[in-house]
Amino acid sequence: MPRTLNAAFLLSLLIVCSGFAAAFLVLRLLIPQTEIAAGIAGLFLGAGPSVQRTLEARLPRPTLPLPSLSGYERPWAVILLLGTVSVVMATVAAPVGSLLGGPLTVVAGNLAALLALLPPAVGFAVGLYAGARSDRHATLVALAAVVLGYVVGTAVTGPFIDLVTGASATAPPGVPGAPGAPGAPPGAPPDPRPILLGDGVGAFLLDNRLPLLVISSLLGVWRGQQSRLSGYVSFLLAMMPPSSRAAVVELAYEEGQRSSAAPFTAPGTPPGPET
Repeated sequence: MPRTLNAAFLLSLLIVCSGFAAAFLVLRLLIPQTEIAAGIAGLFLGAGPSVQRTLEARLPRPTLPLPSLSGYERPWAVILLLGTVSVVMATVAAPVGSLLGGPLTVVAGNLAALLALLPPAVGFAVGLYAGARSDRHATLVALAAVVLGYVVGTAVTGPFIDLVTGASATAPPGVPGAPGAPGAPPGAPPDPRPILLGDGVGAFLLDNRLPLLVISSLLGVWRGQQSRLSGYVSFLLAMMPPSSRAAVVELAYEEGQRSSAAPFTAPGTPPGPET
């Protein structure tokens, strides 16, 4: 979608977030409990849709050509490249975020859950976009993106951690790691995964992130292919002024009413006699 079409959303997001921050600072001075102050200030976030509709009605809208359904699609190579880069970034961000967060990621359960869910969420988003927008080979594009992204991300995670922390992420050369934990520093506890999970296909599925990435991307492709037409209609509605959107929805409703009222005729069946 063109960048100018997101101006109302971005501006409304900035307004409600600024209102939330300002209200929280004021309420924090009046209410000692931080949770209560944050909960009341969070009511500003619910005004986002109303603010966006107001801005859409007032901001000038550029005249842009409406693409056809084929123009709505994107080349599969572009989606493959963008999906691979996204998976690489998510694969690297999860362990790096846990390392940089340190004890915070252990104490803050929400932060740890977000870091753990980041790679499969990105895999689902890649599959969803490929299923909805790829001009061909949507399933293969999504699978290739998550596999390539996972392989590259896993390969660069160690060097990137070394670069961020300024120290080697593995044991020094010539120093063996702890039993059952390859590359662990001296004195580290043994790796409990082989004891708890064993060594087989089940252990690979439970302990490796790649199967979860593949499953989430396939679910995304399925959902994206099912919502391709509705996504295209939403894309067209977003490019129209609010008044035109209501008219298009009314036309779609009337057409749906006529289609549901018409008798079903199987393909190849000759029309019946008129009454």
